[in-house]
Amino acid sequence: MISTEEKKLFLTWVLQNIRFNDREAYWLINYIVTHETVLKKVKIIEQVEKTPRGIKFSDIKQKEPAFQMFKHHLTFDHGEQIFHEIRANVLFDLYLEFNLEDAWKNEELMRVLEDNPYAPWNEQVYVKANHNVLDELEATFNEQSIREAIDLALEQGNHQRFNELSQVLNRQLKAKTK
Repeated sequence: MISTEEKKLFLTWVLQNIRFNDREAYWLINYIVTHETVLKKVKIIEQVEKTPRGIKFSDIKQKEPAFQMFKHHLTFDHGEQIFHEIRANVLFDLYLEFNLEDAWKNEELMRVLEDNPYAPWNEQVYVKANHNVLDELEATFNEQSIREAIDLALEQGNHQRFNELSQVLNRQLKAKTK
């Protein structure tokens, strides 16, 4: 768990070092930094749009708005509306995401980055691994089906079908080795 002091240091670093297209981004971050009750509820994560309540800040080099709030699958980008939402709900977790250039190389961000409980990174890896296994099983099944069809074509003396299926199998095997 990241301490309130560590979050405060990071957000202060953001205010001093990161450029945003909209000055209201600084205003929102400054409000969070200067209000301990809000800061205690802050968690800095990735994929903030999957949380019940979060704000994504994007630096000047990104093609996204300087800030967007996501709340129950709705998106808000009006600074005053977001400010009032933060103030009215100080007892609830507030998730923040920082979309910065070379974010993974940013030591300050990496020190405070937490796992998103609504989109855990290990769950994403698990889902990707499952897709890979399913893709491999499907490819193996398809290859086996083609081989059986080739055998049947040979047994029936259907040379045209044998040649067609052999070409399909060869293309699949070449694609598999790439």
